[in-house]
Amino acid sequence: MIPINTKLSEAKNRLRALEKIMQTATQEQFDALEPEFFAYFIRKKGKYMKNIESIQRDIENVSALKLAVFYAGGQSEMARKITALAGSRRITQQGVNYWLATNHVPADRVLQIESVVGGLVTRHQLRPDIYPLEEV
Repeated sequence: MIPINTKLSEAKNRLRALEKIMQTATQEQFDALEPEFFAYFIRKKGKYMKNIESIQRDIENVSALKLAVFYAGGQSEMARKITALAGSRRITQQGVNYWLATNHVPADRVLQIESVVGGLVTRHQLRPDIYPLEEV
């Protein structure tokens, strides 16, 4: 499976290339284009724009916990890293999977998860009910 970020960058690159062709063409070149060829460019641009919008929606809909699991290297790896931080209380891959299924992180694990992913996912993103957004 291709990662979402790769899909997004590919769609943006295709759109940029298409726009570059459209911008660099002279009026004479546009006049020489067959109408169906020009329509093809317009359809492609619309398709790429829809792909970019769709991918951005997918990114927005990904939960903070799913991102944290991704950054940690998967459910098992996250469980191992949290267990290493927690000491005596062992966390299993099944426990992480349960958090994902319920989309709920136990309050005592939020800071550990934030630490495991190096702050790429913040405590506020994981549990905004407990950790309100800090004003800068």
